[in-house]
Amino acid sequence: VTCDQVEAINRKVVDEKAKRFFFVPNPVKVTVEDAPREKKVLKLHPTIDLGTRMVETSNVFFIPKEDADKLKVGDVFRLKDLYNVKVTEKNREIKGRFMGKQLLPGTDKIQWVTEKCFCMTVYVPKPLFIKGKYNPSSLMQVEGYAEDAVQGLRHGEIVQFERFGFVRIERKDDEIIGIFAHK
Repeated sequence: VTCDQVEAINRKVVDEKAKRFFFVPNPVKVTVEDAPREKKVLKLHPTIDLGTRMVETSNVFFIPKEDADKLKVGDVFRLKDLYNVKVTEKNREIKGRFMGKQLLPGTDKIQWVTEKCFCMTVYVPKPLFIKGKYNPSSLMQVEGYAEDAVQGLRHGEIVQFERFGFVRIERKDDEIIGIFAHK
């Protein structure tokens, strides 16, 4: 049995129970000119009724650095499940302009969180040994921002951070961390 096969079986087991949330690894700030303020109701699962959560938006978002690095001035992208943004300026941060809510074909959909988020570390285990030798990089730390609703999760709950993977939530005192399982 390969690791991929175990992950496929586990995905079938946890997928129906795992609520979906937003987590942005290595966040980059995006400020959107003319952005509508929204109270967006998002489903906790795309096909099964596990409830909803409310996300209030302003004109400030954070997106993954990996996605931000691909954007150029003039590009239009979609804040996933929200609306379109045209990049007007790009430095260490991105400035953009609201470009409507209609889904545009071929537009990249990018994961996001609002300013109502918190810093969170997700630990990603890698093989402990490679070719019989200890792997000093066997535990990666991914720093990012999780949406505020994640603070309401209980210890041990397994969720899916959209476009990131399945994560077990661990709570100790006031700290919340994630332990990555798989995509």
